Amino acid sequence: EPPVLWLDEMLSNGCLFSNVFSAAAGTHTAMHAVFTSMYPASNGVTGWTPQALKRIDPNLLSITDFFKRNQYKTFRYVDIKGEQVVPKSGFDIWESSPYGVGQFPLESQNTLDCKNRDDFIRLCNQTEESKFVYLHLGLLHELNGKLGNMWPSDDYKRNIIKVDFFITDFIQKLNIKPDDLLIINTDHGVTLDIDYQTYEREYGPRHEEGCARTFCSFISKDIDSRHVEQLVSSIDIAPTIIEFLGFGPMGSQGKSLLPFFTGD
Repeated sequence: EPPVLWLDEMLSNGCLFSNVFSAAAGTHTAMHAVFTSMYPASNGVTGWTPQALKRIDPNLLSITDFFKRNQYKTFRYVDIKGEQVVPKSGFDIWESSPYGVGQFPLESQNTLDCKNRDDFIRLCNQTEESKFVYLHLGLLHELNGKLGNMWPSDDYKRNIIKVDFFITDFIQKLNIKPDDLLIINTDHGVTLDIDYQTYEREYGPRHEEGCARTFCSFISKDIDSRHVEQLVSSIDIAPTIIEFLGFGPMGSQGKSLLPFFTGD
């Protein structure tokens, strides 16, 4: 029997959108589109390399800026080092793990354990104001960096189980109050059981339709659990949150998904 994952249980507790179309297949481009609610051609972050981040329109507001305007304390943590996966604009605390993929102390009981994480949790829990916390799970890229150019399905499943344990431990140590917002993002989809470098040379860098499909769940005491299969866009996530909290409108390309919460 496969284990029951905390991440799966959490998703089922909210309004789950299982057919979300990402603005891009690469992390940097896709997540900057989510946070600005603008397509890459409009926000400037075209291409999925780190260099693309320098092209972002400095006049755009991200969802984090809206939280700052409404007196929230804002936190960001990524569980691998060196990744600017979302816009820096608006964040008070910008922290990440000191370890890169393949550099984790695997003898540790909890791979996420490090001073950076502990300091981040302490700062979050000491905050009196309402807070916006963004957690990005880059560990799903690969824990030990030893699988080479092909990721077997069984190895990747084991990786997901480990990461599920790590993030559960992380969340249980965070003091998330009713007026706080926590966003957890898992990264990433992957080409399994074939040499992905050969695959990308033949078919392109992961831009086919299947790699741009993802999911999203909105969880709150004010949102009923339900499953929505209708196609929506990832750029709809930010304006949905902004409108739900009464901070908007965001004035972006995405559309609020609030009507789906009531079944309309």
